[in-house]
Amino acid sequence: MRLFTPVIFSSILFVVGCAGNSTVSLTADINKYQYVVLPNVLSYNGDPELMDLEVQIYDALELTRLTVIGEKEIYSLTEDQKQRLLLARFSARQNSDYSRISVNFTDYVTGRPVASCYGAYALGFDESGDLDGAMVKVSEEINKLF
Repeated sequence: MRLFTPVIFSSILFVVGCAGNSTVSLTADINKYQYVVLPNVLSYNGDPELMDLEVQIYDALELTRLTVIGEKEIYSLTEDQKQRLLLARFSARQNSDYSRISVNFTDYVTGRPVASCYGAYALGFDESGDLDGAMVKVSEEINKLF
């Protein structure tokens, strides 16, 4: 019985300590999208420790079926291509207990929310480890979705 309790506790801690999830709008056709852009990359003014997440999210998007383009490339797309374009925005929160990263996808033409992915992690040895774990989880969710 003594071994049983720590095993259960460890299992619960693992499930709570790392999580990922995706939500897709009921009206969204996720398969129609072919392009994605991270807008406003030149105007980031958030936490400097989290700034490199932009590059990691870009890399995660590169591993999907979507073609990642730069914001300045939008104007070279045809109207049909713009109909298949998503804007990806991200947010991150980190404290001494956990890290969480969310990436939201919005239809470029309509501005309607299409999907959201998040990853959370609380099992690292430090905040940097938690942030790395959250990035892995959100990347997995993005990859599953696209």
